[in-house]
Amino acid sequence: SEAMLDRAKEKLAINRSIDTIEFHQGNMIKFDGLVESESADCILIPAGTFHHLTNDEERRQLIEQIRRALRSETGLCGIYL
Repeated sequence: SEAMLDRAKEKLAINRSIDTIEFHQGNMIKFDGLVESESADCILIPAGTFHHLTNDEERRQLIEQIRRALRSETGLCGIYL
């Protein structure tokens, strides 16, 4: 949500690391238009994200979107609690 993005930006501004991070709001199983292929060095996903996906097809779509967005040489996806 926009409110969650604003909160994240506030927290990062305190640590002055906001200049190196891009924020995007969109559908987590279809973010083709938000992130170019192989352009992301890192994608962080809250562990509860999979809870909001209702079936295996949506989970597969999320994983495919992550795979497509990550750089092939340096990409990292982290799921955190």
